[in-house]
Amino acid sequence: MGLDTHVRKWIMLDEINTDILERSYVWEDRTPIGAFSSAFTSRIQSSLIALARSGGASVIDRLK
Repeated sequence: MGLDTHVRKWIMLDEINTDILERSYVWEDRTPIGAFSSAFTSRIQSSLIALARSGGASVIDRLK
């Protein structure tokens, strides 16, 4: 699917997964395959911070 502009994508901000690299069970290749612009990631970051401060987001430890 990739990041085609004609296909709508969603970002869910109500759950924050943690995955500590040194303790991770993910064995697949972690080579970066691209990057989002700083303007895009800044919007996501500010939205997530506001949601977390209001109690609308929770951190999920996937290693438990």
